Amino acid sequence: MSNLKFALNPSTGHERTVQVNYLSTVPLAILLLLILKAKTAKDEPGRLTISNAALTLHANFPNRHAKRLLPSFDDPKFFDPGEQYSSSKLLAHFFLWELVEYVSAHDVIMNLADPGFVKGTQLNRNVPGVAVMGLALFGAMAARNVADGASTYVDGAVGKGRRGESWVFSDGLAGSGVSCNPLCFGLFANVDY
Repeated sequence: MSNLKFALNPSTGHERTVQVNYLSTVPLAILLLLILKAKTAKDEPGRLTISNAALTLHANFPNRHAKRLLPSFDDPKFFDPGEQYSSSKLLAHFFLWELVEYVSAHDVIMNLADPGFVKGTQLNRNVPGVAVMGLALFGAMAARNVADGASTYVDGAVGKGRRGESWVFSDGLAGSGVSCNPLCFGLFANVDY
């Protein structure tokens, strides 16, 4: 989910993109992990696949040095629509990066899946005028159809990680283990979440 204009969620007081892409997703994932771990068969781990985006690889993460990281996303001075989207999705990489230390892949295999740019999904519903035409042209040339995009999630749920690993994958290309934007390394020092 991405917003072109800075807006706070009236219920939580957090910026909407970060609220949907991270702050709502992570607690739900933790609750699901507990259920999956408890109900997992001994010979087959549970699976959790979270929607993500390859744009995380291009995130500059301008607020990465903020002493209080999550509240900094609620500050309009850091807001850029593309950057907010990429950074909010990168937060999920940080979450998985840390979580694999606590949840064995023998209990639950966790994946971040990027279906790529998929046409017919209303992703550009908030995009104004000329930009909509540009996205439509790009979509006609490069976008995947809904079925192909959905296959990424199915692959994550039943196909990836059979060797006891977690995965981050995009457009059918995968990396075993937790791959991440280079900002993942050493980012957590001196940060209060």
